[in-house]
Amino acid sequence: MNDLDTPTRERAYKRHVTLKAQAAILGFELIKSDPEICGQAPYYLYRHDAALPFEGLDELREFMLTKGDKLLTSKSYG
Repeated sequence: MNDLDTPTRERAYKRHVTLKAQAAILGFELIKSDPEICGQAPYYLYRHDAALPFEGLDELREFMLTKGDKLLTSKSYG
């Protein structure tokens, strides 16, 4: 079985879990919320008692790619 054999929702879950692991390496906790129920952004990165909202996995991935090296050497992520 390969990735193309799984339903689309399985791929989205796999992508989320991969990004969650990458966020943990950078010192973040990735939380997936339910925007239809709570009216908030679907994804949050938590670190040092602060939360960064993200509208999608693409935006989240881009943030980690562009800020990743700085995040490993700094406590700030602004």
